[in-house]
Amino acid sequence: MRPLIPLIVAAVAVTSFSQAAVTVTSVRPQGGRVLIEWQGGSGPYLVETSRDLSTWSDLDTPTSARRLEVATSTKVSFFRITDLNPESVFGPFFGQVQTDQGEFGPLLARHRLKSRLWFYKTQGPPHTSPSSTPLAYFRSLHVLHQHHEAGRVQTWVGQLQDLGVVATPSQNRMTVSWSRGTGRALRQFVLELGFPYSVNTPRARAPLPSDPHYVLRCTYSNPVPELDGWPLVLKNITKEETALYQLDPNNGTSLFPAARKYRVSERGVQVDLHFLEGVPLIQGDPPWIW
Repeated sequence: MRPLIPLIVAAVAVTSFSQAAVTVTSVRPQGGRVLIEWQGGSGPYLVETSRDLSTWSDLDTPTSARRLEVATSTKVSFFRITDLNPESVFGPFFGQVQTDQGEFGPLLARHRLKSRLWFYKTQGPPHTSPSSTPLAYFRSLHVLHQHHEAGRVQTWVGQLQDLGVVATPSQNRMTVSWSRGTGRALRQFVLELGFPYSVNTPRARAPLPSDPHYVLRCTYSNPVPELDGWPLVLKNITKEETALYQLDPNNGTSLFPAARKYRVSERGVQVDLHFLEGVPLIQGDPPWIW
């Protein structure tokens, strides 16, 4: 009989002096899972996990709840909870877009560029202005940008205009450019938003999250592998791109379930699979054919 090995779990709340304190109120491990509860702050909150306190990775998507139940896969687990809106500057939720994970397109690019962006309005202009330009509207949005970095999932928080350099290459296009890494690990990103109207002309109707077509591009200093056509052959590339979409919120009541969850257990290892599936929105409506 194998000896019982205790599960060591610790949780801490990350709090700045200028915000209402976030305090962990309960950490309850049971049967390979842990229920974490906390109070304070304004949210949304991010829960991260670490094995050694030196590197941290997002455990799940940002949440407005003050509790989260998670599975633990190691004998020692550390968690930390961060209020992503410590100054309470977020206005109403605007929408979420995410990278296309369909069956077509560059497989490895979709994995490397996998991203989710949650947009929040400000509490004042330009989002309360009746005649702001689309450029001013989108660049001022507060963003939670969840992405892969160095084998971990991380979330960047700030206004879209602070993510990188904002430009308007044409009257109906807006780009945000930034870079990560140095030397051979340097990657240069461009998020392009293509609009069906001019980005510099004030509009009477406020934009929708699905008005622009989103494309995320990346240029690598060091070539990366990609599967080339059929038969699947690996090749090296230095540039790749993938599209991002807002999913139809009615997917849950349509032929396309909004989310699917699977749990697979084998030889003491448990894997929870959770992915979204559905129809994207284009200018507020699902396409005629998808």
